[in-house]
Amino acid sequence: MISLEDIVHRPTNTIRLGGVEFLQAENALADLGAVLESQGKKAVLYSDEPVANVLQESHHLFAEILTASGKCTWEEVRRAESLVSRDNVLVGAGGGRVLDTAKLVAHQLGMTYLLVPTSCATCSAASNHSVVYEGENRIESIRITAPAVVLIDYEVIARSPRRLLRAGLLDSLSKYFEGRLCAAQAEGRRYVHSLALALAKDLAGFVIANGRALLTKGASHVIPLLW
Repeated sequence: MISLEDIVHRPTNTIRLGGVEFLQAENALADLGAVLESQGKKAVLYSDEPVANVLQESHHLFAEILTASGKCTWEEVRRAESLVSRDNVLVGAGGGRVLDTAKLVAHQLGMTYLLVPTSCATCSAASNHSVVYEGENRIESIRITAPAVVLIDYEVIARSPRRLLRAGLLDSLSKYFEGRLCAAQAEGRRYVHSLALALAKDLAGFVIANGRALLTKGASHVIPLLW
């Protein structure tokens, strides 16, 4: 497998986790073309309309652009499946619902896929499950195959609506308290639980120390902290 470090020749935070490469950088979208070229396939973008507008400068990289239609439902998954070819690489860009749909479509068709999260209010880009809804109700959580690459542009994340930043901070803070309950009830592989809990505690400490400044000072304060 080609490493992102061989493709992207500038300072980035590149992490390989469970076979997935996470490319994190300010203006990381500038590297999307090189990442897609490394896959050797035509690319199809799946996103909602506001995110497609954010990615407007990257539209020339895609053979086709599909507009997401609401939540991750089986109806939406089947619609998207009918519009893409398994020979392409699928790029899911947006929030949790869009990413969950893209993940499930790629999984069902056996496609290579990339994820571009656009807010910190979801952990879909790091989760190996897609949540499927029916109406307002969550009906299934389906384990899916992993993406090839997750590309995280700090500027895009930082400039997302303030309510999404607030939701992401609260969700990050809650992970430690949820993790303590899970770890107390877990059996086997204790080292994994201990490591996850330590990371969650570290994250909670970051949110407690910096959360207020992140919310009041906005993007100008967020991006340096992410570096």
